[in-house]
Amino acid sequence: AMIIYYANEGEMVWDIARKYNSSPDEISEINSIERFFRSDLFSALTSVDPKFLIKRLREERKHDF
Repeated sequence: AMIIYYANEGEMVWDIARKYNSSPDEISEINSIERFFRSDLFSALTSVDPKFLIKRLREERKHDF
């Protein structure tokens, strides 16, 4: 299942990844994709609702585990 985690100040991505049996690269990739979907550039390029895409991304990630 996809876990939404709000990091505490000073926490390292490596520690969070290890805690949830993931990798720092995987966490960074997902964060980057979601950040792009929320960006002004994405809004300028398309009229697709970014919340819809983020929801789909999270649903697909659930099936990877």
